[in-house]
Amino acid sequence: IQYCNDDLNRATQLIEAYVSAHPDLDGIFCTASWAVSAANVRRDKELDLVIVGFDTIEAEVQLVKDGLIEGLVGQNPVGMGYESLRTLFRLHQAGEDMEDIADDIDTGSVIVTPENVEEFANDKGYALK
Repeated sequence: IQYCNDDLNRATQLIEAYVSAHPDLDGIFCTASWAVSAANVRRDKELDLVIVGFDTIEAEVQLVKDGLIEGLVGQNPVGMGYESLRTLFRLHQAGEDMEDIADDIDTGSVIVTPENVEEFANDKGYALK
């Protein structure tokens, strides 16, 4: 596990150092938008790596189309915000009687792969090259 605090330059440095120290590395999972850095290192160093990211910003989606990222897991921030407020309201209304309120709430996600990247990009209004 490496932390870059969403600093793409720092992410690039960490990834370059890590792949140099671990030449048998098969893949990288990025929990934020620094999958862009991983893909750039993969391309620049001509590495045989599987890269999966956790976000669906336009630059990452483009890299899926380009074949430098194998997949992305997209979040639903609007759904997260809506369900958070809805749950808080329900908790306030329920008072001590909270049995009807779910412990886990699925706000949805999407998996972006080379097979569905064009459709996903069109739905988001991304202009891929």
